[in-house]
Amino acid sequence: AEAVDAINEAVQEAGILNDHDYQHHQVHHLPTAVVDVVGGGTPALPPLADGYDTKLSAVNKPQTQKDRTEFTAEQKLEILAELDSEQPPSIQALIQKWGVSKSSLHRWKQPAKRERLQEMVGGSQSKLKRDMNDKFGKLKAALRSFCKENATKPEAEQFEINSPFIQVKSREIRDELLNRHNAEPFLEEKEVDGLKHFQGSKSWACVTGNELGYLSANKGENAIVWSEKAKANTAAYLHQKRPSPAAKKTRSEFTAQEKLNILKEMEASADKPKLTVKQICTKYNTSKSSLHRWQQAYNSGKLQEAVESNGMGNAKRIFRDKLNPIKAALHEFVKENESLPYDKQVPIIYSTLQHKALLKKDEMLAQNQVENNLTADEVEALNNFKASNSWLRETSRRMGWQLAFVDGQKGAPLVPEYHHQYDPAYDQQVVYDQNGHVAAGYDMQHQEQQQPPQQYVENQAYEVAPPQEQQQYEVQAEQQLAPAEVSNITYAMVPDVEPAPVGGAHDAIDTVNV
Repeated sequence: AEAVDAINEAVQEAGILNDHDYQHHQVHHLPTAVVDVVGGGTPALPPLADGYDTKLSAVNKPQTQKDRTEFTAEQKLEILAELDSEQPPSIQALIQKWGVSKSSLHRWKQPAKRERLQEMVGGSQSKLKRDMNDKFGKLKAALRSFCKENATKPEAEQFEINSPFIQVKSREIRDELLNRHNAEPFLEEKEVDGLKHFQGSKSWACVTGNELGYLSANKGENAIVWSEKAKANTAAYLHQKRPSPAAKKTRSEFTAQEKLNILKEMEASADKPKLTVKQICTKYNTSKSSLHRWQQAYNSGKLQEAVESNGMGNAKRIFRDKLNPIKAALHEFVKENESLPYDKQVPIIYSTLQHKALLKKDEMLAQNQVENNLTADEVEALNNFKASNSWLRETSRRMGWQLAFVDGQKGAPLVPEYHHQYDPAYDQQVVYDQNGHVAAGYDMQHQEQQQPPQQYVENQAYEVAPPQEQQQYEVQAEQQLAPAEVSNITYAMVPDVEPAPVGGAHDAIDTVNV
């Protein structure tokens, strides 16, 4: 508390706080200052020093705009002459002497501005403080005339004057002025140069619209209220004057073989001269960047690899397939298998292709361990590669492989619920039917005896059991399954049993068998 009192006395004597700060603390902090300081309250500020006004009007009094000193063209050149003297003063000294800003000095020093000041002094404008020779003066005059004429038209024929309209209309006036000047010269050289470089930007349209009194500068009581018809007329005018989109440049695409042939034309030979890049681009309607990319692909060997790869020579886009070696190995296996006599061929089914693909994958990973010939992305792709049925189906479609039919399904394994492994030594024991398809008894598992499912064992025990024991099996089956579960049974594995009413004993036994 003693420290707070000492600070308050010091602040009061020094008059540190201005009226705005003190009034802020009076409004927001004094109500809480009554709370004990120990309890977390904010101490009261000392009273204002003598001479400070606490009225709110004084607090909110706007700052006066800084006075700007304007100079004539002659004075500006005089200031610049001091900078060009043998012993020029510093920029700060020049600012203090003339009361000019750094930005003004920088603007006057620009070559184009200095040249214009010299023209004004050499003519009759040396006493002017502003350059009234606006190179867009005729354009603005025509735009102002149009706006006045627009205001006198009937409401149904008026246009809403907004910044997009000013942009489009000013460009239209620019073209009219240049066309008139080409037919009969009436513009100065600087005006022609300015109009040729005039873009009619949005910022220029906003400034000009404010000068004309149609945009944000005229939003008070005298603001113009445009009718819906005027707004519709402006929208239709802008839509009509909107430039049509540039036609998309047609690009000639070439296959890998065509690209290779084009690159060979750039090489000189005994029977033909070497063609330049420009001649190649003109002849084949391509670009220099495309030729550069083809040369890079040729130097890296990707273009030759695409031509030599099966089915890639006619491709127009070259892409790096991380699994392409596996596809090539499978394609080679399929073609070799097709070249064998019919009775020696291996049925091309998913499990066969999957086995070959996984073998190639393991071979590539093992080779990479020794030679380190794969990139990190290729190793990751191989580690994640599973040779799924969907991948095999898509690859077979792209490569044009003819898959064998098993159990009425193209390329499907004989027993889908079993995950069998392909055994090359067991292919010779494949049983074919009269159509050349794999017979239903073909087992894709190794030659070891398969253990039948437990439900199948129970079903066999039921069939060989005496009638008394069969009744016990039926009772046990009925206790295990509810009637609702029996209604969706498919009689797939016991075709010799006729369907019984829902909830019957045979339904239960068939369900267990399935």
